[in-house]
Order: sequence, then C-alpha cells, then structure tokens
Amino acid sequence: MNNTSCESAQCDFLPGVHPHEILTRSQYLMANFILTCFIMPVIIVIGLPTNIINCVVFWRQGLGDRMNVCLFALSLVDLSMVSVPTLYSIAYYTEQSDPVTHAGLSWYFQVYMSGVGHGFRTASGFITIVIAVERCLCVTFPLKAASLISTRTMATTVLLIAVLTQVAFLTIPMTMRVEVVQVSNSTIIGIGDSDFYRENQVFFTIFENMIMLNVVPLATFIIICVCTALTVVKLRAAMTWRKTTSCSSEGGQGQHTALTKMLVLVCCVYILTTIPWVIFYLANVTVHEFSLVGQYYNLYMTSIVTVYYFPYINSSLTQKGEQVTGPPYTGKVFLARKKKPDPWYIRVLELSLCGAVAAALYCYYYFEYVHFHVTHGYAHLGYSEAQHQLLTNYFACITGVGVEKHADKAMEWFRKAADQGHPHAAYNLAIGHLKGYQTDLKPGESHRLIHHAASKGVKEAHHVLNNVCTLGHCV
Repeated sequence: MNNTSCESAQCDFLPGVHPHEILTRSQYLMANFILTCFIMPVIIVIGLPTNIINCVVFWRQGLGDRMNVCLFALSLVDLSMVSVPTLYSIAYYTEQSDPVTHAGLSWYFQVYMSGVGHGFRTASGFITIVIAVERCLCVTFPLKAASLISTRTMATTVLLIAVLTQVAFLTIPMTMRVEVVQVSNSTIIGIGDSDFYRENQVFFTIFENMIMLNVVPLATFIIICVCTALTVVKLRAAMTWRKTTSCSSEGGQGQHTALTKMLVLVCCVYILTTIPWVIFYLANVTVHEFSLVGQYYNLYMTSIVTVYYFPYINSSLTQKGEQVTGPPYTGKVFLARKKKPDPWYIRVLELSLCGAVAAALYCYYYFEYVHFHVTHGYAHLGYSEAQHQLLTNYFACITGVGVEKHADKAMEWFRKAADQGHPHAAYNLAIGHLKGYQTDLKPGESHRLIHHAASKGVKEAHHVLNNVCTLGHCV
C-alpha cells in the first residue's frame, strides 16, 4: 500500500463506483443491454404494424366522427413515436458497419431527433387527455357533449397538439452539440453542451427540465386519472340506472357503453405505464442521493432507461385495445373458414421472439457473467471505454470483498484506459493511488492525471485539483 492519503470529504470516486451503491455499473449496463437489444425490438415489431393497421382502420371508417379523428391522430402520433427509435437503430448500425464514412451518425441523430421523440411522447399524452375529457363530458352531460365538442373542434385540437408539442421541444437540439475530440491516435465523438445553452442555462433549466419534462407529464397524469375516475363512477351509475328502467334504444346505448369502456381502457393503460415515471420523479425529488451526482447513481441511471420504455409499451398496447373493439356491428355474418397454415415469415418471427425471450432470461439470471466476458473482450481489443468499465468487475475491493485479489486488477485496467487518454479512468487511477491502492504511478504522475481529467471536463477532478493538489497531496 502507498503512504499517500486523501481526505474523503475533498476527493472521492466518480458516481457509479461509490462504495454504497445499490446496483453496480455492470448491472446498470446489463439492464440497458437487455432493454435496448431485446425489449425495444419486440416493442418495435409489435408497435409499428399495429399502429399502421389502426391508422388504416380509422381512416377507412371515416373521419366524420370526432372520436375517430382523435383515435386516428393518436394512432398516427404513436406510430411516429415508435418510428423514432427505429430510425435511431438504423443510424446506429449504419455507423457501426462503416465507422469511418458514417462517423458520429448516431450522435447527430440523437442531438437532432431526441426533441422529436419527446414531442411525440407529450402529444400522445395530450391526445389521451382529450379522450379522457371527451368521455367524461359524454358520461356527465350526455345531451350536451355533441355541442360542446364538434368534429372540427376535435380535429383542430389534435392538430394544434401535434404542432405545439414539436415546437416546444425545439429547445433540446439547441442545448446540445456533437463534439469531436482527438486523443492520441483515436477520435472520440460525443455530445456536449452548446454555447447557446451555457449563455441561457437558467431559461433552459426552467422551461425544458422543470416545465416540459416534469410539470407537464405530471399534470397530464393527474388530469387523466381524475377524468378517468369520474368517467368510471358516472358510467357505473348510468349502467345501474339503465338496468332498473326500460330503454327502447338499448342497442345504441350498448354501443356507446362499449366505446366508453374501450376508451377508459386506453386511459387506464396510459396511467399504468406512467406510474413508474411518477415513482421515479418522486424518488428523485425526495431522495437527494438518487441523482446524477449521488451515491445511487447506477440505480438512478437504471431507473431512467427503464421508465423510458414504458411510453413505448403504452403506444403499442392501447392500440390493440382500439383494434379489438373495431367498427360498429353492421349485421353481416361471416361463415367459418378453414384456417390456413402460417406463412414462413410468421414462423421465423415466432422463433425470433422465443429466442429473444430466452436470451433475455439468460442475460437476466447470468448478467454478471455475460457482461464480464463481453466487456473483457472489448477491453482486450483496446477499447478504452471497455477497459474503464471492466473495473467494476474487479471493484469488489471497494465493498470489502476480495481486497487483495481485485484491487490490483481494477488499478491495472484503470491504467490501460488512462494510457489511452480516457479522462474518467485517469481520474479514478489517480484517486485510487491517493487512497492508498497499489499502482505503478511515479511521483507527480497522479497530479498529471488529475490535471488531464480536469482539462477534459471531469468536474470532480477540478475539485480535487483545487482542494487537494494545491496542498501538495497529489504526489
């Protein structure tokens, strides 16, 4: 062990490798891997064709009815929403197939299309509000609902929702830019803050982070919950009253009740898929350490990537409910036909889904094993990011397990990544040296590594540089 000391109040490891982390970084990466490589493809395979079919169904039924207009708009918005990650996947794999020609393609897509995805997600929630409010008015004021919301008013409303939500999220591309950094003989491409964002950080923090990404979704959730609850209460009362009285137009009332139940189901699915985000938001507000700079960084990041997928699940599931209900009964009777065998591509799709589920289960139960060997392979190929991530597999020394065995390995991979210019690895290697772990750093080299990390934007390195190194402790 080294004799060098470092006060914990002045320098500490970066978020993600904190001793009191609930989840390890490898668990976070494995969760992200399962969601990206298995869950999202299933959502895309189900969501795209389902929404396309529903758009065609509602179009052919005609847009003369206000609710058909609303459901057609919801299907179209959800189709566009599911298309965004589909296009991102195409951009990502195009870049991976030819990194030289298409360098940074996925990063540019993320900068300029992330606002579009947020806009469609918010528009889907607003249209669901329109559905919830419309059904609530129909059940509460059945004789006045038609005059309160006309078909033209509904069409204008959904059109304004689609346009205004896209305009509102134009701020996201303004806050980011793609940065290309030359490190040794390699080029690193990433996303950084734009100059326009730095000059107007207060405005973007209030409008984008607080209002559009927090207040608006929470208000949407509350409005839909209240309207859906009122609709259910009023509908149950109306059905109870209808059972005790005679009604000559029971067939029409039955269709109206079935439509209301289906739309209530649409709202309930939205509520259920939004509850995880509400829990995440409340935890972020009430638990200080549950943040990007807290000791529960890995749990925070895992929660972000998990709740991110629930709106896509909603955009697929609710449309299936709409499709099942279908158009009103027309009196036609269809004779049963002999079922034809499934075509080959259906069988391939079924086998692919079974394989995806099996692979996801394997990764879930053996995620440490899978992540270790995948990362280990990339680390031996010379990828500095993989070398830095591999430390989490040897970092049992931080929690007090296998100290002598794993500490040297962790510092070894820190060293390899730092030699390639990886700023976070350089910082962690220097901090490990200052905390007394065995390294091969020469006198004064820890100061150079911390200075390098600080020059690359590692905020913690600035703090250590100003509060520890200035006192002569970075030796």
